Amino acid sequence: PRPAPALPALQPGSVRDRRRMAEPDYRAQCRAAAGGLLLVGGYAALARLLRGQAVTYGGLAPVGPGLLSGLCWNAGNCCSVYAISYAGLNYGVAYPILQCALFVSGVIGIVAFREITRPQAVAVFFASAALLVAGAVLLGRYGPRG
Repeated sequence: PRPAPALPALQPGSVRDRRRMAEPDYRAQCRAAAGGLLLVGGYAALARLLRGQAVTYGGLAPVGPGLLSGLCWNAGNCCSVYAISYAGLNYGVAYPILQCALFVSGVIGIVAFREITRPQAVAVFFASAALLVAGAVLLGRYGPRG
């Protein structure tokens, strides 16, 4: 038998586990996700405690908006999987192109919500966006075929 990994991110079924499974092991995937959430949540709480700040979670007020945003995000993921299969694209090409959504949300943040206002920061954002789009174009042109 294989020895148990020390970190949850290395458990069977996680992204870092390179072995092939005939059928997905959903329990292992849930353990890996829960381990990651506990690790990050514990780290955030510890960081606040070390700075002398109280650990607060906002009560129940953010639960509704959080669930709605998660539902919206997951609907987008489902649609992207359908779009990849419908278009017949290779996942290695399609997924990085889908990450261009970060560019769109960044532009909305800059224009509508004024999240970045310093001209240097905006310039770095758009330079990074140009690199992102160039990578997507190169993947689409020279990447693996479906």
